[in-house]
Amino acid sequence: MPTTELEVGTVGRDLGRARLFVVIVTVVALGVAGFVLVRLGAGPLPDPEGCKADVAGSHVELSTDQAENASAIAAVAVRRGLPARAVSIALAAAFQESKLHNLRYGDRDSVGLFQQRPSQGWGTRTLLLDPEYAAGAFYDQLVKIDGYQEMPITEAAQQVQRSGFPDAYAEHETGARALASALTGYSPARFSCVVHNPGVPTETAGSTGLTPRAEKVKTDLEHAFGGLPMGGFAPGGVSSGHMTGSAHYDGRAFDVFFRPVTAESRRYGWAVAAYLVANANRLNLATVIYDGHIWSVGRSSESGWRAYDPPGDPATDPATEAVLEHRDHVHVDVVAGLTRTAGANFLILRDLVPESHNFTGFVPFAPVTIGGCRGSPGGMRDPMSSSMLYTMGMALDRAAENGFSVAVLIDGAWLEGLVAAHDGVGVVLESHDGGHAVVKTDRIAAVKVTAESPYRAPITDGHLHFEDHGAFPGRQRTTV
Repeated sequence: MPTTELEVGTVGRDLGRARLFVVIVTVVALGVAGFVLVRLGAGPLPDPEGCKADVAGSHVELSTDQAENASAIAAVAVRRGLPARAVSIALAAAFQESKLHNLRYGDRDSVGLFQQRPSQGWGTRTLLLDPEYAAGAFYDQLVKIDGYQEMPITEAAQQVQRSGFPDAYAEHETGARALASALTGYSPARFSCVVHNPGVPTETAGSTGLTPRAEKVKTDLEHAFGGLPMGGFAPGGVSSGHMTGSAHYDGRAFDVFFRPVTAESRRYGWAVAAYLVANANRLNLATVIYDGHIWSVGRSSESGWRAYDPPGDPATDPATEAVLEHRDHVHVDVVAGLTRTAGANFLILRDLVPESHNFTGFVPFAPVTIGGCRGSPGGMRDPMSSSMLYTMGMALDRAAENGFSVAVLIDGAWLEGLVAAHDGVGVVLESHDGGHAVVKTDRIAAVKVTAESPYRAPITDGHLHFEDHGAFPGRQRTTV
């Protein structure tokens, strides 16, 4: 039967009420969930990974993938000596064509960041999927345009791209200018990323004096920017010339020099520093220091670039102070990774401790403790803090991901098993006979992790749905 106009209006009102009810219920549920998490000490939760640029009132947010691609576009221009305006034009074009994602598809045979077409002479499909090549091909055409620097960004981009929507680039002009300014060093310390600590193994220095991870960073920078003066490492390693405990002594760090210090060299240094932060996730970076500022991985990365105050005598002469503040060089080091304690079958997850917690690493207690909390041998504060819950949660997640056995300290006794599930509020341990113990996180005093699991099947997913409290078929379940 045909629907009358009145009936359509009634249906619309009913649907509107239903949607409003769903929204209200959702908001209330989220509020209750947030309250419960705070009450349980599971917050504050870490910020999601991602990057941003804040320049002159303009705010641009990017995923880590987008940031890596944007930094590649900027690095090609910096290496070629092109002005920041060229980067703004290229970024506006890439924003419009691919949203800064390196797409493997497009209209007809278009691919890549700029949706360039092999059939139109831009290059092979393989080459166009290389962000550096694609950016270079864009700039090759851009510099042929007389007066492109004085043109509106959308007009210059259109002359390169020949799009069917010539004015579409205009909506990206403001964000592209802000991002270009931050990535080319004209707006120092205005580009940053939130990057979580990676769970990677420890490494030793190779023949160059650098660990494989540090060597990868060095090679990557040379590829992105060409020849750069570098130091702070040597075959066989270095043992002096740096502060006590420096990552240089482990082969995890090197320096990129920008001397003498001028306005131009300072911009170049900030371009390299921004590139490193943009690629910190991919390169497993721990720290970048330049020009009196520091960026660090983990929870500290949520604060972006911070003022760097090096330790030392306040009476140090200005020249030495400038070196300590890294005014003439970019310092970069990679994460240390998981390290095994001597004489003990446990792992210390040093890189999982956010710098903002003022830890220098886990102390090898007896037994070795990870994420020391209430009642632990380390004498951490009581009651358990939200930051300790977060650190413990990361340790449990890493154990689950790597199939390690864990033991949790509850009321002075250790309960051992594989991490079958963990959600920040509780953890499910699976014993060797298939039984399960459900442990609330706020009852755990400490966690220890062993690298050699005696159990049958390693658990590889640390993010199972702990909300499912149904019985495990044929297995015992104990709540502790």
